Amino acid sequence: MSQNFIRPDFKVLLSSNKANKYNLKMVVIEAYIDRKTRVFLSTNIHVEERLWNSEKQEVSNKHPLALQYNSILKKMISDLENYTTELYLKSKPITAELIRQFVNKTKINTFNDFYSQELERERTRIENSTFQTQFNTLTKLNLFNDNISFENLNVKLIYEWDVFLRKDNISEVTLPKFHAHIKKYINRAISYKIMNYADNPYLQFKVNRVMGKRDFLTIEELKAIENKKIPVKEAEKAKDVFIFCCYTGLAFSDAMELRSEHLTEHLGQLWIIKNRFKTGIELNVPLLPKSLEIIKKYAGYEKVLPQFTNAGINLLLKDIAEACGITKNLTTHVARHTFATTITLTNGVSIESVSKMLGHTNIKTTQIYSKVVNLKIQNEMTTALNNINITEENNKKKHKKTQKIKSNN
Repeated sequence: MSQNFIRPDFKVLLSSNKANKYNLKMVVIEAYIDRKTRVFLSTNIHVEERLWNSEKQEVSNKHPLALQYNSILKKMISDLENYTTELYLKSKPITAELIRQFVNKTKINTFNDFYSQELERERTRIENSTFQTQFNTLTKLNLFNDNISFENLNVKLIYEWDVFLRKDNISEVTLPKFHAHIKKYINRAISYKIMNYADNPYLQFKVNRVMGKRDFLTIEELKAIENKKIPVKEAEKAKDVFIFCCYTGLAFSDAMELRSEHLTEHLGQLWIIKNRFKTGIELNVPLLPKSLEIIKKYAGYEKVLPQFTNAGINLLLKDIAEACGITKNLTTHVARHTFATTITLTNGVSIESVSKMLGHTNIKTTQIYSKVVNLKIQNEMTTALNNINITEENNKKKHKKTQKIKSNN
């Protein structure tokens, strides 16, 4: 190779531009051509500054998508080096414009990469648990096929994806969630004009939803927890947070970010009025005496309630359930379900009001709880009918026995 050939220098770095509204900065490739021209190339990868390793020129391993992002970046650099070498061998000039055109053709162009990029943008706007479930779907998708082009994202591929999930023993209850995540990012690609609406494979593939088991406490179980003396301070706080959620219906993430400004005097009563962290939908909940009692107990704290991680409080709740003789798997979700069923619907609160208090985007979600309550009533009535039948049968036997004794006399 001629000594006149000067290979461009390529560096990967974080853009010096201001972070976007999600506190993310663009990762760019700096190309230094002929030792005189600098050009910055977009990679379409965005990360927080604290998660960028400038020394190694890569995404920090603390980032959940580090392996995937760094793999993309390395491939982009390798492709650029091969491309510029190819230009030289063909005696073509290496210009900034040619390099830009090449990068625009080769940067993120698979659905996998698009999903990954968009998930990162969502990261600061969604609950950590929601991020993790969507990240798990991406991991599963990459195991299925790590190079899905938008052209091949058709109904045949979705059927194959469904078969893959079923072979992996994904339950009928969980299966729709995996499809929902894929559908979400397909819809986003359509909104970005990357795909046409008519090409959405889910227009032809329908997912059947199976209602999962929604555990909730009976009033007797709830009172057993309320009345239980907890000697360990941290467990007592966990108990109070759980009971508060039972009487307000707040999701755990909303309970943890509850502040005094979310408590408002309305119609002569104190209400929680705030937007849900998960959906942004406003929820309006009048505070019942028990929840007011807990608020007063922790007055003076920075936030309304003691702070826990979801995993941490659930561990403590298991111990509390055991101490109260409750065999159900006690979690923060059970508290929200208990509010929807035992506290409200069972006591005649309309489904529309319950939906508003829970901050549901669709009343169909609330109707699931209504079905649970109706099923409970049906089971109790079946038990009652069986008891009536047993009593009648016993009375008949007793009557026959009495008649027989009389006839013998």
